[in-house]
Amino acid sequence: MAATWVVVAALVVTGCTPFGGTASPDGSTSEDVSSSDGSAADGSSVDGSRPAAQWQELPAPDSPTDGRLATDVTIALAPGETSAALLVGSMTTRPAPPTATVWVLGRTGWEPTALPDGENLTVTAAAEDGGRTWLAGWRWDTDTGVSAALLSSTDRTRWREEPTAGAPDGAYPGALVPTDDGLVVLGRTVDEVPFAWRPDDAAWVPLPLPEGHDGRLLDAVGPVGDPGAVVAVVGSSEPGAPELPSSVVSEDAGCTWSPGEALPGDTAGVSGVAVDDDTLVATGWQRQDGRLVPASWLSPDGRTWTAEDPTGQAGLDLSVVPGEDVWLGAPTVGPDGLVAALTVRSALDAFLLDRVDDGWTDPGCDSIPAWESPGLVPLVEAVGDDLLVVQSVSGGVRVRLGVDDDWQEWRLGDALAMPEVTHLVPAGDDAVLWTRSARVDLAPTGAWTRGYQAGRHAITPGGTVDALAWPGGPDTPDVTDVADRLSAVVPVPREDGSSLVLGQSLTEVEGDTDLVGWWDRPDGSRQLVEGLSGPASEWVRAAAQVDGDWYAVGGREEDISPSSPATGQTWRSDDGLTWTPLPGDYRADDESDSVVQDVCGGPDGQVLAVGTADVDGTSRAVVWRLDDEQGATRLWTSDGEQPADLTGCVDAGDAGLLLTGEAAGAPTVWTTTDGATFAAEPLGALGSTFGRVRAVDGGFAAAGQTTEGDGAWTGGVVHLSPDGLTWRTLRLPADVRVDGVDVLAVGEDLLVAGDTDGGPRLWRLLDYAAQL
Repeated sequence: MAATWVVVAALVVTGCTPFGGTASPDGSTSEDVSSSDGSAADGSSVDGSRPAAQWQELPAPDSPTDGRLATDVTIALAPGETSAALLVGSMTTRPAPPTATVWVLGRTGWEPTALPDGENLTVTAAAEDGGRTWLAGWRWDTDTGVSAALLSSTDRTRWREEPTAGAPDGAYPGALVPTDDGLVVLGRTVDEVPFAWRPDDAAWVPLPLPEGHDGRLLDAVGPVGDPGAVVAVVGSSEPGAPELPSSVVSEDAGCTWSPGEALPGDTAGVSGVAVDDDTLVATGWQRQDGRLVPASWLSPDGRTWTAEDPTGQAGLDLSVVPGEDVWLGAPTVGPDGLVAALTVRSALDAFLLDRVDDGWTDPGCDSIPAWESPGLVPLVEAVGDDLLVVQSVSGGVRVRLGVDDDWQEWRLGDALAMPEVTHLVPAGDDAVLWTRSARVDLAPTGAWTRGYQAGRHAITPGGTVDALAWPGGPDTPDVTDVADRLSAVVPVPREDGSSLVLGQSLTEVEGDTDLVGWWDRPDGSRQLVEGLSGPASEWVRAAAQVDGDWYAVGGREEDISPSSPATGQTWRSDDGLTWTPLPGDYRADDESDSVVQDVCGGPDGQVLAVGTADVDGTSRAVVWRLDDEQGATRLWTSDGEQPADLTGCVDAGDAGLLLTGEAAGAPTVWTTTDGATFAAEPLGALGSTFGRVRAVDGGFAAAGQTTEGDGAWTGGVVHLSPDGLTWRTLRLPADVRVDGVDVLAVGEDLLVAGDTDGGPRLWRLLDYAAQL
């Protein structure tokens, strides 16, 4: 059945008639985060019955990257009429937050310039138009949320802010298209509405989408044929469903738009679009047999599309990388045709394909000179007869300019991953903050693999934050090497001061992963656990002690190829030292995926595990019962047309058991008093997040992030509830964008940990019970 499209057009008199101006389509305005219980943004009650929330910020934990220059390059732009080649990204000396930065190729190399108010700016698009360079992006403010930003320069070193009147509220620009009738800015709003905005007319219009679909801009180009023709490719879907790319076309420089065709392919993704000899070429991937394969599409006008087989045309044999995800990056138009980077996921490496005349060709695997360290998907931009290639590798951001065997090379600082918060756990009167930092390792097979390095910091009642070392003593195993390769760490403290630590560690055999674990005892001793690892590649998501027995949950893969289905897995132990995997009904069939996310005690002494399983191609929330005889038995699976998943469970006392997760993309809680019937209740708006829900004295708490419609405030928050069903929200007192991750009650206060671009941040909510 053909999709029903919603098309909104503006009348063109002089320029464009404004659709929404600075207001939202329904005329509403942005508001602060508030609660449904009549509380103000600071937590106080309107009637005065609840005091304002009192916060104390703790010192940020030290990081191994402190004091080092870190860079990130996201855009490369060819020289303009009067200016040199340009790179756009961010730069900082850790732990300061990143600052939006441009680099211009000068006599001494790439010369950086910080952009105005760059601490709050993210640049997402760049274009050259008649000697003027334009940059577009977005800013985030603690009070007003996300807003569009537009800058321009005639020399690419001195930049000025341009008016953003008429941009939609909560705008995330993603592409710039200069036309004879003015600049067109395209992007999406916080409500997942793709838009086109013309700054000259202070006007914006939503791009047409199938009825009931959300969407995001993938790329846009122009002019296409006629001077005013602009083509945008958008990905859209019903909430929670796979994204489908399709085109929308404007013939009047972005004033009005009409839908084109969907790009052929059941499941596809678009990296970028370019115009080569009046032909539109989109590049990206299609999913075939559980893996990504390179794809490209052609269109004469942006309305109709035909699919190509780039690897077949180039004579490449993907069977040499069985099961691997391989895709084409965004294209650029070089002197002899189109060029795009072909990336192999596990190798973390890439080389170039050329599209000359009517097909793709392979100029040779050395078309991008090999670097000694792996890199992410490269940016490729044609610069005259040369190519500009930018790649973030494990040793830093590296830039090359040249062709064939003649290349110049530069290195722009380090490519340093900041630590991310994983857990807050109690440790006597103290608390321990667990973090992880991304890293890359060379497997014995010669492939590069991505992993993480675990870290710990002690948080004392006095508010000091100190790093904790890993080494052991004469009778204590040294786990430093294991911790350096530990990801998905799961610390489980006990009241006696001991702590079980489980995690996933890269092994020395074939580059797969195994589960490792140990007990840290109060006397400083350490004891390793046994029985978690098997012949498959395993990972752990949670562990808990229920009625004296220990349970761990997660998943496994029979091999490490991307096409290998993942299946949930659970383990049991009498003493927490020797573990045995439990068999069970984890998957709907042999080809579908599943994962177990959490475990807890349920009604009538049951041990319940929660997670997600694919059923008929749709993600479903699943509850399993665990026991020694039957293993994992599926008790309940969510139904309906919308996808759902479960990520956590917690004892809610008289309310039964709370299960937390998402349904149709929105945070949701399910309750059960019998372990057989489950009632769902939305926790927040689409796009909001709830972290790990923890039981605290008098109720429940979780960290998270709010995303309100129509550009309202978006940022890190603490969610509080007296019963797990009715929730209120307090914003974190942060001067930067924060994603709330975890909370922990310590005495009368609530510790809150969140992630920022500058690393983890910590707060203490004093007397949290007064806010319940």
